[in-house]
Amino acid sequence: MASVDHPNVTDWLTGVGTVGTLLFAVVTLAWDQWQRRRDRKRLQADQVSAWFISSNEDDSAVTILNTSGAPVYQVVVSPVYMKGDGHLFDGRQLNQTRRRTIGVLPPGQFRVSVDPFDNGMLRHPAVEIAFTDSSGRYWCRSGLGKLTALRKSPVTYYNLDSFGWGTVDMPESKSAIST
Repeated sequence: MASVDHPNVTDWLTGVGTVGTLLFAVVTLAWDQWQRRRDRKRLQADQVSAWFISSNEDDSAVTILNTSGAPVYQVVVSPVYMKGDGHLFDGRQLNQTRRRTIGVLPPGQFRVSVDPFDNGMLRHPAVEIAFTDSSGRYWCRSGLGKLTALRKSPVTYYNLDSFGWGTVDMPESKSAIST
């Protein structure tokens, strides 16, 4: 009678290790591809930001920076503020008349005048900016700088019902928005 070799523990461990290594490589490759796709989608949005340069009763202004090589669209600039306890109000919670809307924001740095902003006690001014990138994706950068993909356009996100698209002037001008 012929003897049958049964796999020993070493053979089993070698097989499990090989399958485990292969599975790890496939998962790592898939994760890497997902991150690259995400980074490509965010590439332009990561290069758009805004911040206050002055905030007082006489002159309130915001700088908007688009360092990408393409314009962004349907830009909604919302002055917001953070309370002393760290709570940040988002642009949907504040007065709609304080917002500025810009139809097309080309690459560059722009100064945008906004309505005077009352800092009040223990309130720190910030800027929230929402826009559509050149690929048609919607984004919002919070007053703390966090970039979030939106599921709807900036107009729908802020529930804007009556507004006009402003334009920006050349970056060298003192006030870079006209409505």
